[in-house]
Amino acid sequence: MEIVRKAFLALLFLAPFGAAVAASRDQAIQDLKARLVKSAQLDEAYSAAPRELRPTMQSADEVDRALLREPRDLLLETIDQVIRSGSKEERSGGIGIYCSLIYDRKLKPNPEYYPLFLDLLVNDDGRSDYFTFILVNALHWHPTRETVLAYADVADRSTNLKLRHTALARAGDMMGMDLAVYANATPEQNEKAISDFVSWIRRNKDRIRFTKKGHFRLAGGEVGEDREGLGEEDRARIRKDPAGVLRLFNQIVGDEDDSSADLTGECAAGLLGPQGAALMAKRAALAKEGKEPTRDMEASLASYQGSYPVADAGLLAAVYIVAYEKDAKALKMAREMLIQASRGDVRRVAGSEPRWVRRKAEALSGEKTEEEED
Repeated sequence: MEIVRKAFLALLFLAPFGAAVAASRDQAIQDLKARLVKSAQLDEAYSAAPRELRPTMQSADEVDRALLREPRDLLLETIDQVIRSGSKEERSGGIGIYCSLIYDRKLKPNPEYYPLFLDLLVNDDGRSDYFTFILVNALHWHPTRETVLAYADVADRSTNLKLRHTALARAGDMMGMDLAVYANATPEQNEKAISDFVSWIRRNKDRIRFTKKGHFRLAGGEVGEDREGLGEEDRARIRKDPAGVLRLFNQIVGDEDDSSADLTGECAAGLLGPQGAALMAKRAALAKEGKEPTRDMEASLASYQGSYPVADAGLLAAVYIVAYEKDAKALKMAREMLIQASRGDVRRVAGSEPRWVRRKAEALSGEKTEEEED
């Protein structure tokens, strides 16, 4: 009985303490919410002010730095609360700090927030350009068809040129397409570029797709999900002329001038795959005529990017060169690539090749994997 009595008394003492801790945490969260609002107010006023007045204004930087020094668990709980059920100003400040944490690599994008951000943008009343900017920014970590369409809606309904440009530039980045709005162009030219891009999105709204890894695909073509690796047909094409494949890789992917790159021969098919080579050849032909690719061609090229493992093709070419070739220039080129590659990447790309083919390449590879270092 004595043990029961002591336990009961302990609970009586602990209950008020627990309540006090909870109340203290709730008060701290309320304080953080007020500071998030202050951050949003300062940032919105600063962003809206003419550039010549900004040096005399208080920015949100100091408030934001103080917020980021708060205990991480408390800050994240506050951000979560305002994202889910806060006022517009609370959400502006909370989402802004959330994005800052991601930019600083202190936080990864939370997939649970994607439908919340999308719903807020789709139903945005457009009264605050700043709030719309915040939502557009937060959604760019979530490449989906719905995000692209929501960005097009922003460009349609907004009168703020910077906001329209930002939304469509984000959509273009997701799809690997250039918005073609330039500082040295006339307002009429830039307006036409915006209008044309929105029209293209509208025409192709049912074809816009993204893979599970977030890579853009245009439905109706031959390109589907990401390729996991090079097939035997791909390897056979690379083996025909590995030096030529690697040379082409350095031209169109590296720092060399690609204006003279031959995109019509076997090496192009070895590096880019037959479909990729054909698309790149068409684009190169237009460039020689001083013409820009059409939106449809640009979309097809962007859709193909990432679906064919171009980097793996270049690396495999280097593996073949050190195994088969004797040409000094080719060997130097291959060694330079292999030194920059990890042994793990070499084994992944050349894993199906005979051991003697892989041996020299593995010996030349520079960076080791964490497992190998252990």
